[in-house]
Parts: sequence; structure tokens; C-alpha cells
Amino acid sequence: MDGKQLRQIVSGFFGIPEHAITADLSPAEVERWDSLAHLELILAIEKAYGIRFRTGQIQELKSVGAIQQALADAQSGKF
Repeated sequence: MDGKQLRQIVSGFFGIPEHAITADLSPAEVERWDSLAHLELILAIEKAYGIRFRTGQIQELKSVGAIQQALADAQSGKF
């Protein structure tokens, strides 16, 4: 998984240039990334990828890298 689609989703969601989306990007660097925005972002990602994260897993997805890893795990069946 190259992460391009995820970067596009995060970029569009927060209005951040796609080239600025890194694996380390987290709520600490994005003012708008509060708890409500986090849930909305996760819903947008779930819709785009056709998956559902477990409720307990959502709170652990605290960076773009963590989200990317969870997506990779879901796509490989480790979910």
C-alpha cells in the first residue's frame, strides 16, 4: 500500500497540501484535528476503503502512519 489515497483523503479533509502529509502527521500538528474531526476522518477513510475499524482501534489511530498500518493490516487480513 503506497498511501497515496490516504494522503489525498487527509489532504482534502484538513485542507493540507498533499506533499505535507507524512506518516508522523498527528493531531498535535493539525489544529482542526480534534476528537470530532478524528471520528469524521475515520468515517471518510472507512467509506473510501470499504472497511470498518473496530471501535477500540479507532482511538489508537493517532497519526497518518498508524492509520496507514491499520489499513495495510485490514487489507492483508490481519485485522
